[in-house]
Amino acid sequence: MNRKDRYQNIEGVFVLKNEELFIGKSLLLVDDVFTTGATSYACAEILQKANPKSISLAVIGKAE
Repeated sequence: MNRKDRYQNIEGVFVLKNEELFIGKSLLLVDDVFTTGATSYACAEILQKANPKSISLAVIGKAE
């Protein structure tokens, strides 16, 4: 799948239950394999709603 298809495939999968836990915090997302970035983007997009101080991404591997 391309990036758009992957993003649509996971749309609505991530839910933020305790938003107050993330307010003003520095967050680190860890992705095992970065393919198109759609999963990381979708997760970060939801976390952004909690108004964190920052969101960083660490990737273990990258698909070719």
